[in-house]
Amino acid sequence: MTEFNSEKFYLGRLCKRGHDFNQTGLSLRRLDNSDCLECMAERDKTSERKAYQKQWRKDNRKRLQAQARKRYQDNPERFRAKNRKTYWSNPEKWRKYAREWHHANMNDAIRVRQRIYRTLNKHRYKFYKHKRRAFLKRSQIEKITQSHIDAMLKTFDECCAYCGKSLNSVVTIDHVIPLSKSGNHTMQNLLPCCMSCNQSKNNSDMIDWYSERDFFTSERLIKICEYLATPDLLQFLEYFKIQLNKSPM
Repeated sequence: MTEFNSEKFYLGRLCKRGHDFNQTGLSLRRLDNSDCLECMAERDKTSERKAYQKQWRKDNRKRLQAQARKRYQDNPERFRAKNRKTYWSNPEKWRKYAREWHHANMNDAIRVRQRIYRTLNKHRYKFYKHKRRAFLKRSQIEKITQSHIDAMLKTFDECCAYCGKSLNSVVTIDHVIPLSKSGNHTMQNLLPCCMSCNQSKNNSDMIDWYSERDFFTSERLIKICEYLATPDLLQFLEYFKIQLNKSPM
């Protein structure tokens, strides 16, 4: 049943079909055209009305899309929450719908555009795949924007966190605890590094792998631990500093 909203509706005289709103002896009507809501609902169910509405939506597609975009831009969080609720109410249904839509609408032109996009945005696309892998493994996922990545690069002077090599235009992001070992896709588990270090580390334990590298330095290890600041790394860092102070100069 439609809820009473004084900004859109009002209670007017009983309509010809006798639609009584909540036993008030009145009909719920629209402010803009005075039509009874229940009469409108019944009219919309007829085949002629459905055909008319379908054709109208087709003729006014761009107008409707512009209105939808404006509604989303005015209140994005509301729509995101609504979409999440709808999706998780029946995820299998929506996954099936997405697969069927993709299969029905995928053509050579779309594939070409996707290949071009992946070629021009290799690192962004790879970052998306990391996020998707984390989602499939039910890992914790944090919303990470380009500004977060830029701040992380600035912290490490746009150099590899491990070897200190300048990253220039080739930047890869390493999951300190690998996704394959239940690592999270959060800023507390990400470091900027060069392709060589990322491939060499693979899914190894960060401290074990790094301590065996020729380019290992205690200063960079301390900086990494202080930046990530996870409980395990802070505990290791405390022990590491004690051992560092005990070692001969």
